[in-house]
Amino acid sequence: PLRSFLQRVIANHGDGNFDLYAFVFLLIPFIMYMAFGIHRHASSFGVSLTSVFFGQETLDLDTAVDFNMEIANVFGMMAVVALGLFLVPASKHGPIMKVFGWSHAMAIRLHIWAGRLIVICTIIHGGSYYYTWKYRLGEDFQTFLMPPRECWVGQEDFTPTCKNGEYFCDCYDLFLCFTGTIAELLLLLILITSTHWVRRKAYHVFLTCHLLVGPLFFFVIIIHYNSAILYMSPSILYYLATAIPPYLERRRAVGVQVLSVDVIGVTNKDLSITFEATRDTVKACR
Repeated sequence: PLRSFLQRVIANHGDGNFDLYAFVFLLIPFIMYMAFGIHRHASSFGVSLTSVFFGQETLDLDTAVDFNMEIANVFGMMAVVALGLFLVPASKHGPIMKVFGWSHAMAIRLHIWAGRLIVICTIIHGGSYYYTWKYRLGEDFQTFLMPPRECWVGQEDFTPTCKNGEYFCDCYDLFLCFTGTIAELLLLLILITSTHWVRRKAYHVFLTCHLLVGPLFFFVIIIHYNSAILYMSPSILYYLATAIPPYLERRRAVGVQVLSVDVIGVTNKDLSITFEATRDTVKACR
């Protein structure tokens, strides 16, 4: 019975339980990082999380703003690290898959779980900054979302007008809020188009969004947090190194190409498939 249980839970009858792998090797380390990070910052500020949560302790404005920003950055860093692992399971022809003997169709679950972690951490990161901006500092939502026109034209003697000007109220900080908001919107678009219903009913929408919005999201994240490129570059380079050679091979005019697939017959169980093949391929098949 124990062997059968382990086979079912861990190996998933031979294919590997990648939901379990994601929980053990991805979610647990990130939860531990989150817990220790929050505890470390709470200790440095002399804050008791339980007393703050239950309303037994009221923080002064300086401590509250700094503490909220540090907690938000913990989740932001978790999202950046997850981005560094995000594309590895999605690399269909990668050597890591071959080394571990993983099927791409099964290992993509790690990609999905990393994406969920990125979405959750990004929303908490941005939401914490917005909470600080709106409810701690009493600033306007419009300023958080869109920097003033003078910031866009680079007017050197311009200082944005804020109710609490001592807290991240200059053009640089406002652009951080702006790019972070854009990144969250792009991420939500990727999340919506990655749902099971869209993938099954409109796969071209899912694929197009991934190919167009995905790189744009990476670009905006790098603008928002420059050091993110240090975490994301290995994953991006790994994906490109494993995806470009097969793509170039498919572009070559050698081999077989499927032109159309049509359903025929009354029962809709028969298919008519039309191929286009080069002369060399036809000769090789004779």
